[in-house]
Amino acid sequence: MVAKECEDKGATSKVLCVDISDTDNLTKALEDFDDQHPIDLLFANAAITRGTHDDDDATEWEDLWKQIIDVNYSGNVCTVMTVYKRMRKRNSGQIASFFGFPNGCWYNSTKSALNSFARDLRYIAKPHNIRVSLITPGAIATNMTLNSKFKVHPFVLNDSAGLANVIREQLESNVFCIVWPFHQMLFAWVLSTFPPRVSILISWIYGRLIEKFHGITNYS
Repeated sequence: MVAKECEDKGATSKVLCVDISDTDNLTKALEDFDDQHPIDLLFANAAITRGTHDDDDATEWEDLWKQIIDVNYSGNVCTVMTVYKRMRKRNSGQIASFFGFPNGCWYNSTKSALNSFARDLRYIAKPHNIRVSLITPGAIATNMTLNSKFKVHPFVLNDSAGLANVIREQLESNVFCIVWPFHQMLFAWVLSTFPPRVSILISWIYGRLIEKFHGITNYS
């Protein structure tokens, strides 16, 4: 769908079908693609909140950690570092990471790890004339969010066109942490600055509200 929309706007697109959790095949696919089409701008955004197998509904949430980390963290890092090494040679680039509901502990932890990874890579990449930015969108109206089991009220969702404009403008300005909508990030950031006891209390209340209104105990 994304490829077709790009082509409708006049772009040339190519879709790679590869298991992002299989880092060996992912690396090879990216290197082969880069050989044919040298990459100068990369968006790494692989994320799942539940497992990827058909029997996941019967799987205990405690056992889903490896699948989620393989995709959300290892897959993203493999994508970035594979392309980064190529770009370095040529040149010698989620809100839940600040404060998320506790029912999604695996998801939240991978996003927090990516925040730290992006911050440090930005420092390492700068001498090679490679820019690194961290994009942390809030609740955006997409097919994924609108059809998710975890229902989000349409009033809360912001349109994807607004996010695209913010990303384009702030990438051109070399902004590190690109956040939109800002009020959602500000709310999460303020919660993350509270003293530990207060933060834990808010997290507990947040988790209970998720359970009460959405019936989700372990979203992960």
